[in-house]
Amino acid sequence: MAEQYASFVVTSVGRDIIARIIAGLNITFSRIVIGDSYDYDTENFINKTAVINEVKSLPIKTMQITSSNVVELTAEFAKSDIEDAFWYREIGIYILDPDDETKEILFAYGNRNDAAEYITPHIQNYAVLKNIKCLVSVGASANVNILISTTQSANTINFAAVDWVFDETTNVYNIELGNISESLKIFKATEAGKVETGIVSITRDSLNNTILKSLTAFNGCVVCI
Repeated sequence: MAEQYASFVVTSVGRDIIARIIAGLNITFSRIVIGDSYDYDTENFINKTAVINEVKSLPIKTMQITSSNVVELTAEFAKSDIEDAFWYREIGIYILDPDDETKEILFAYGNRNDAAEYITPHIQNYAVLKNIKCLVSVGASANVNILISTTQSANTINFAAVDWVFDETTNVYNIELGNISESLKIFKATEAGKVETGIVSITRDSLNNTILKSLTAFNGCVVCI
């Protein structure tokens, strides 16, 4: 079940980024953060630069472009992901700073305040699983990427640039992955982390033998989902 927030806004810095996206800037969503602090000053959410009290940092599980300028991000957490009880109240969406990818920017912020939910790992058989869905207007969704955490729960196949085999007849680099039936996402290694890329095509035969094809060789990974 997706969570609803009384006020969920793109921050002032986030709005500046949207203007730059429209002008051609590429951005990378890095994570979703949940916190437990109150903030009734909803008109000031636009000036937020961080979640007030971060309780849990969540890797982004999926990203889907729902229209020409809206991106749907999802994340989730379970009872096993938390150690102490807390009030699930704040949410923040972070992106890598396009001017310095060692830093992050709070792109959007929301707070449930009095509608917060008490989450506790201390009750036996209380198997909490929260699916968090965020719809974000980005101005030009074609320029949006997603950063995958190395701790994200998924079957990951890492590869290096030297693993690509160049086919002189097609001028394309190939990697043979073997029999894989799952859906795949391809990530390219950057200094900031692994960023999803759309420059790779995926082919399969009737036996699910899977081959990646790319015009360039690069370090990265395949995530089976």
